Amino acid sequence: MSETTFVGSEYEFTFTIVPHWLLKLCKPTEITAYVALGQYADNKSKECWPSVTTLAKDLDRSRQSTIKALQGLEEKGVIQIKERFKDKGEQTSNLYVMMLSPKGVSRKLDRGDKKNKTPRRKENVTQTKLNITKTKELYFREYTKDKQTEYVEELRRIFKKENPNNNEWGQLYKSAQLLFQSKITVGQLETLAKNIVLSYGERAATVNSIVNHTELIHGAKTKSSKEMQDILDNKALDTWVNDN
Repeated sequence: MSETTFVGSEYEFTFTIVPHWLLKLCKPTEITAYVALGQYADNKSKECWPSVTTLAKDLDRSRQSTIKALQGLEEKGVIQIKERFKDKGEQTSNLYVMMLSPKGVSRKLDRGDKKNKTPRRKENVTQTKLNITKTKELYFREYTKDKQTEYVEELRRIFKKENPNNNEWGQLYKSAQLLFQSKITVGQLETLAKNIVLSYGERAATVNSIVNHTELIHGAKTKSSKEMQDILDNKALDTWVNDN
């Protein structure tokens, strides 16, 4: 077997910086929208202007779901949205500015005069570390290894992942964590998966996409009578969720 040689931009990877405070503030659907914006943003200004259609395609979501996620980010001060217009007054794609610090919090620290610079007190540094540790402990105290296993095994059953490969195992554990953070219980996973199928079709329900449609836990989106009849006639839903 020949070895793969990594040469040139074809093998380069891009990344989006996601501030830790954003994970506590936003829903998984909003976080993925923030990441999607990051692939278009300027490294310095953090500005970008992709169309909603482009973002929806990147996220494999509907325009309505994408717009809702962007609005959620704006309401929480995670991004700024500025309308743009052409010379003749015709509206074009919005300008998005990604924020790296919470709204209303300055990113710059007042360091004072260099001559009178005072080092940070050890007590303050220690207290900050203790606060961070305490927050993590509160989360992981509930998200135990047993709880993680419950989520993963239920996802394996629903999506029929009897012998997952390494990549699929990673997807299962990542989705399990995000679903837990979204306050979706293990017992609700099958209902959520069914509602995704009813709303968008069987192909839309995957281990990765389930975290992007947590709003459907309250019910499937309305479909036309013909679409609903097709689903019932083909028994696609029952075939998909049952092991037999």
